[in-house]
Parts: sequence; C-alpha cells; structure tokens
Amino acid sequence: MRVAEEWSLVDNLSKGRIGISIASGWHPHDFVFAPEAYADRRELCTQSLATIRELWRRGAPSTSRAAAGDRIDVSLVPMPVQHELPVWLTCVQTESYRRAGEQGLNVLAQLQNQSLDEIAERFASIARPAPRAGHDPGHVTILVHTFVTDDAVAARAKARGPLRDYLRSHVEISQRKLASRTARPRSARPISISCSNARPRIMRAARR
Repeated sequence: MRVAEEWSLVDNLSKGRIGISIASGWHPHDFVFAPEAYADRRELCTQSLATIRELWRRGAPSTSRAAAGDRIDVSLVPMPVQHELPVWLTCVQTESYRRAGEQGLNVLAQLQNQSLDEIAERFASIARPAPRAGHDPGHVTILVHTFVTDDAVAARAKARGPLRDYLRSHVEISQRKLASRTARPRSARPISISCSNARPRIMRAARR
C-alpha cells in the first residue's frame, strides 16, 4: 500500500511520467528484517506486485483485513494519473525473463553479468509466454552507467575512480553472498575470485 501510494503521488507530480523497476533481491543480508522471506522471495515479489498493480488501477480498490477482523476496501490517495503502472522486472536468469513475459512486464537488464547476445537469446523467454498470457512482449531496457560532461577525456578521468569503487563493491558483495551460503558438496561450490584476481578485471571493466 505504501509503495503504491508514494509512487502515485510522484505520478501526479510528474503528470503521469513515472515507471518503476522491481527485483526480488538476491543477497541474504538484504533480508535482515525479514529472514523468513528469503526462501520465497520470488513468489512474494510476484504477490506484492500484483497488489500494487491492483491498487494502482483507477476504480479498483483492494479488499484488506482490518485489525478487528472485518474486511474493508482501501484505495490510493491521490489516485495516479496513469491507468496502468509501467513496471520493469530486473532480470539476469532465463526464469526471470519468462516471468516478465507471463506477467506482462518490461525487462531491465545489465551487462555486468550477461552479454548482449545472452540478453537477445533470453528475450525469447519473454516472447513465448507473453501472448499465451494475453500480453505483448515488453520493452528490454539496458542499464548503462553514464557520466556526461562537455569533454570526453575529462568525463573518463572524473568517473573512472568512482566506477572502479562501485565495481569493487559489487565483487565484494558477491563474495559475501558466497560466504554466507551453507556448506555444499565440493562439486557444487562456486568458484571464488580473490581480490588480487579481481583487481585487473575491475580496471579493464572501468576502461570499457
């Protein structure tokens, strides 16, 4: 309710120009306030989004249970300008692309962990289920880190350090996720990347 209503307010302020991107989350530490939700995070994300989209549609209040046990209709104040909330699903795995097609969602992808060829191939996972679910295949948006100034050389010089720091933090977060997993058979354990091995990769990525 809070997510839908706060974005409805922004939709009014922007005169109907907002859209949101969602993700189910992937790092166990992100669920410190709701650890029980981690295992079912994808299903809970789907359920929560369905509630948000139901509340968003004009003239369609959502029925919820009040503290006394009675059921009441709740709706957004203010109501949004757009009839449908534009939603992008952050996707990496093929399963996420398939879910986007089934739910009629756009896709937000990034090039840190998948290539353009892989994104193009996975788009077929949207195109197949979308018509069966009564949806058109949505847009695929590529997340590209961008910094713009009047001079290209100055832009690279100013952005290179912060971009390296960001990429380094991404590697460190991934390493902490691997460390937080319970012990598994040796054959199933992921390959760990040391900081010394990661440094030249980060440097090359920052120069791209």
